[in-house]
Amino acid sequence: MGIDPAASSVIIRPAAEADADAAARVLAGAFGDDPHIAGLLPQDRRQDRMEQMFRFEALSNLRTGGHVYVAVDGADAGAEPLGVAYWGAPGQEAGRREQLTEAVAMRRIYGRRYKDVKRTYREAARHRPKAPHWYLKVLGTSPQARGRGVGSALIRHGLAQADRAGVGVYLESSKPENVPIYARYGFVEISEIPAYGTSPMIGMWRPAGQQG
Repeated sequence: MGIDPAASSVIIRPAAEADADAAARVLAGAFGDDPHIAGLLPQDRRQDRMEQMFRFEALSNLRTGGHVYVAVDGADAGAEPLGVAYWGAPGQEAGRREQLTEAVAMRRIYGRRYKDVKRTYREAARHRPKAPHWYLKVLGTSPQARGRGVGSALIRHGLAQADRAGVGVYLESSKPENVPIYARYGFVEISEIPAYGTSPMIGMWRPAGQQG
């Protein structure tokens, strides 16, 4: 657990499986207008599907050795999280059982878009760096968090842990306008990732110990 100096009232703590629903609500709200995710999901029940997607990803990440962190208000730690970050760990890999569970969940969530989603995921996996790294899968904040440095606190928390481990960090930006924001933390563009039925993503890499 850590506290970002720029947001001293915000506490970053590891999430448990019991936090998955709240984390999903925050992220579904944060990504409601994201063109990449909106393009992957069917039109019907989109918000509900998005919450299901983020909930499943939180649980899957926790169960396969990844990390989920939530940012909470230090004055009201029991309230809805202000922000959430999902991180993949170096060498994290789902076993056969988890892969089957993922396939079933993806078919339920994505419906007729399943094939395009699967192809898009494969492209994303193909573009990931081969070197050991922390993988910032998703980061989002609630409207109530704006101006409080919550996103910065979450990303710096993860970057500090990657630096201590001596490994780089990778992410995919689904919005071109977010690229300059990540660049402030030392990320550089390394690839454009094709997608099927939706907008492409931009792969970004930050070497270990890069100041930002």
